[in-house]
Amino acid sequence: MSRESCKECCTEEFHPRNFSLSHENPQLFVTAQGGFGIAYVIYRVIWALFHVTWIILSGVIPYSWYSSESNRIKWFIYLTNWSYLILTVSAIIQAAVAISHYVKRRKHDGVSNHAMTWYLKMAWVIYNISSNAAIVVAALYWGLRIPPKLAAGGEIHYMDVGTHLGNAIYVLSDIFITATPVRIYHFLHSSLYAIVYLIFSVVYDVLKGTNAVEGSYIYPQLDWDVPGTAAIYAVLVALVAVPLVQCVLYGLYRLRLALYGCCCPRSVGEFNTESSTKQEFQLV
Repeated sequence: MSRESCKECCTEEFHPRNFSLSHENPQLFVTAQGGFGIAYVIYRVIWALFHVTWIILSGVIPYSWYSSESNRIKWFIYLTNWSYLILTVSAIIQAAVAISHYVKRRKHDGVSNHAMTWYLKMAWVIYNISSNAAIVVAALYWGLRIPPKLAAGGEIHYMDVGTHLGNAIYVLSDIFITATPVRIYHFLHSSLYAIVYLIFSVVYDVLKGTNAVEGSYIYPQLDWDVPGTAAIYAVLVALVAVPLVQCVLYGLYRLRLALYGCCCPRSVGEFNTESSTKQEFQLV
């Protein structure tokens, strides 16, 4: 890519309109980067079923994350589980829109529609949040939670690996398959999600809620009895880590376009330009 092209790309990316959920090529949200096909639909369905199965198992398989049977309900207080639940919802929605698009495209034989529907916008927001959260959660878990656990002689359960590493691997690999675009400004969706969770953690702490092993906090880093330390972690996650991860995801998205541009220039031209008029599909 030339210096002029790179400059043009950066200018386009940071245009104020990229705060919005508008897009001139809705087909990017229902297909793979390389184009249409039943293989992508099957791919989406398999992952949706996998994530649904895994999230159920993470709550019902007995291991050391809780201290008593009554504490199983506290599965719902953890950021990890919030984030994996959103990832699962995203996978289900992506499977649904892929199936719907595939059926409508066959039924209507390629009728064009240039509008972003409300459900594609919703799918994009949830995709943004789930992708960003998966990376942030994995980084926080392996960087902050695992070292003390191993130092204390604890063991890493395979469910922990799946929910704190498998999710990140899925997101990083999926970004090279899906045609869904990534925008830097959309870190706002994930930052808002992080802020909502932080507010929940404060309220939970004020109400004297305990974690699944009867600790007086959800996470030691978010012990609001020590507000200074908790506030520092909160700011670092919501306003530093989330935007940085969004930049990483955007970089991988641009790398995907470059790779497909080298290998399949025609498909990139048709399926990834924001101003493309070659939209052979129907979404309404």
